[in-house]
Amino acid sequence: MVKLSAPYPSGLLAFSVILALYKALILSLEMTGSPAVSAWLFALDLSFLALLALLGLLHCYLGNALARLLVRILQAVSAGFYLVHSFVLLELDEPMRFFDLARYLPETAVVGSFFNVLTISAVLGFAVMMFINLRLNKRVLTWAGAITVVLLLTGLLAESASPAQLHKYGLLKLNAFAQQVVNRQAVASYSSQQAGFYAAAGPAPVEFVRPEPDIILLIMESLSSINSHRVSGERDLLSGFDRLSEKGVLFINFFGNHSASEGGGSHCPAQRISAAALSHCDAADVR
Repeated sequence: MVKLSAPYPSGLLAFSVILALYKALILSLEMTGSPAVSAWLFALDLSFLALLALLGLLHCYLGNALARLLVRILQAVSAGFYLVHSFVLLELDEPMRFFDLARYLPETAVVGSFFNVLTISAVLGFAVMMFINLRLNKRVLTWAGAITVVLLLTGLLAESASPAQLHKYGLLKLNAFAQQVVNRQAVASYSSQQAGFYAAAGPAPVEFVRPEPDIILLIMESLSSINSHRVSGERDLLSGFDRLSEKGVLFINFFGNHSASEGGGSHCPAQRISAAALSHCDAADVR
């Protein structure tokens, strides 16, 4: 007979359920205000909530203290990322991947812009709920396991049946991941002979002699200024661009708005950009 070793960490699960309801409500109000949209948006997060519930069940049944601690940490990290993901989604209308955190956390100005009374209250609530536990008997835990399975299956069904334009709002996309694994195709590649043929077929480079320097307009999707050492003083991933920028005029606050680039920042740093050239960059805002 399996002996229960620890209480059920219900606090983070309850916190995430409330957050999922809040996110679904706000997003639906921004779209159509339809209760059906709210229901679909909440259902898309049921797979993630089932994962948190499963981690809680593991915490109850594991007998090793170190294993329980690792499960508790994994549950906290998962719920914490869901908190960040939800507020980024509400603010920018774009989902966030876990590994994006390493890219954006150094940009303190961007991170600070997300903090307000609501987000600070949510973080404090998250910290408190981490320590909320329930001591459940075996019968209740059996029912909890059955409910977890139902949540997971409902989330998978919602992902398949929900409108396509809502899919990006779900944190876990298990169906899409499974389809990618099953339908994985080999990446096409050129042989050395094919590569040589296409290289020879290309036009020869032509050097134009002009009395004035050429206008160079660079438009790059999701290029962050933190990667330029000349702009941020931190990372040196754009050494070629930094050398080019030293020969002209560098606009360090020239970027595309969120809607124009579907969530990315289309930066237009340039060398000697004239007013006429700027007028053609209609996907950007100049501040």
